[in-house]
Amino acid sequence: YLVRKLQEQADRGGGFLRYRFPLPGGEEEEPKLGYAEIIPGTSLWIGTGVYLANVDREKTALTHIIDSLFARHMTVALLGFAATFVAMGLMTLAVAHSIVQPIAQVTRAAVRIADGELDVILPAAGKDEISRMQDALNRMSRTLKHDIELIQKRTDYAEEQARIARDALRETEVANRE
Repeated sequence: YLVRKLQEQADRGGGFLRYRFPLPGGEEEEPKLGYAEIIPGTSLWIGTGVYLANVDREKTALTHIIDSLFARHMTVALLGFAATFVAMGLMTLAVAHSIVQPIAQVTRAAVRIADGELDVILPAAGKDEISRMQDALNRMSRTLKHDIELIQKRTDYAEEQARIARDALRETEVANRE
């Protein structure tokens, strides 16, 4: 009966058939999946079959292989993500440092200038906003130093003129008394 059913399946264009069949060397029947198909250009057909227990074993083995490959690829992907995340974090820190350090330097220089130290010179190498700010602070420091020196010279000159005027006034008072 089994062979007849396989022949019918082959005559219908081929296909699968489920049935029970004894295991080799045993009397116990096990579920089996068969396939039958006509050999092209002939009236003959060919069939094959596999015990479903074997399919389940192969399925389990393939599942383990797939799971292990998935775990390996997932590990590689996670390591890649972690490496990318760390690299981006380091780049972010480097960029932040390149911004914060010059700003802190400008702030310290401004405090020194405010405290009267006018010989502050900042390295203004670049064309970004921070470099322009450093250059402006350097120019401000030079301008303040120049203006204070000019004011000091004029103050010295005014004090000298005031001393001359006092001396002349005293001489005039002495002359008037005489």
